[in-house]
Amino acid sequence: MLAMEQRFIDLRQTYLTDITRLEAIEEGGFLMRRFEDKPCPTCGALPGHQHKPHPLGAVEQQQVAAQAEIVKIKRDLTELELTLRNLRVELVGMQARSENFAAVAATHNREIDWLRPMEASTRASYRKVLQRLEDADRIIDISARRLDFLARRQAIEAIKVGRQRAEGLSIGIDGPTGHRFAQTVQRVLEAWQYPGLEAVTWEQPLYDFAVNGTPRGHNGKGVKAIFHSAFVVAVLIYCRENKLPHPGFVVLDSPLVTYRKPILYKRYGELDADEAVVAQTGLDLKFYEHLASLSDLGQFFVVENNDPPAAISGRARIETFSGKNGSGRQGLFPPQQ
Repeated sequence: MLAMEQRFIDLRQTYLTDITRLEAIEEGGFLMRRFEDKPCPTCGALPGHQHKPHPLGAVEQQQVAAQAEIVKIKRDLTELELTLRNLRVELVGMQARSENFAAVAATHNREIDWLRPMEASTRASYRKVLQRLEDADRIIDISARRLDFLARRQAIEAIKVGRQRAEGLSIGIDGPTGHRFAQTVQRVLEAWQYPGLEAVTWEQPLYDFAVNGTPRGHNGKGVKAIFHSAFVVAVLIYCRENKLPHPGFVVLDSPLVTYRKPILYKRYGELDADEAVVAQTGLDLKFYEHLASLSDLGQFFVVENNDPPAAISGRARIETFSGKNGSGRQGLFPPQQ
């Protein structure tokens, strides 16, 4: 706005300069016409003796044109003065509004400074609430998934799966096959020199065997582990003797838990009576010797917490796992490099 005012002031000065110049032209024309019938100011010749007339007609036209231009410029100057006054009034108003706006802005800045701590506290509270909302949404989602899984589990539990026998199709093994398999189990237990072994029989309704008339599942933990290992080894022998398919390897997990030390393995509890009888025998040595003798039938992996008998060290490959905090090989799978 100030730059515009300065340009208008410069224009007014130009108008004044033009008026002064045109007034000089108009005044010169007047004087030249006034002394038209006087002796020549240059040579002093009288009007009658002047052989070249002065071209005063052009001077008169210039004088008229100068007067007209002066009138026009004065009219423009009047309009310019009015514009300058309006501009100054507007400038004063703008300065007043600017001061008013500055005062209002200062007031708002003071309010902002006063509200800034409250805004920071509100923002922190909002973030906490937002985090709680996200946690609640996550809990709701987990709860919905849990309900869905429970509904699926209940649906699965509601399905009654029984032994269905199609026409002409026999499920499981028949009695004679079970008897022959039970005899294979008895041979395994005899090779291990299981104490007090009299007979191993096949329980057709249970699809399982019994030792000395006692079902396999009615024994202590350690004895059941031995019987389970004998079952698995007998499957390999039976399949090889009868030319039936078999993967060719057997994995036995803690087959000799009977030989545990209750003080070190408290989670298994004290030895039962039948376990104590087995623990007093050399079944553990016979167990490993028998597996070594079956190397032509398949491969055996035994995972056991108790140290194997020293006598079988030359007949088996023994790997010692030191655990997470030990030295050497820590577990079955090597650590990532």
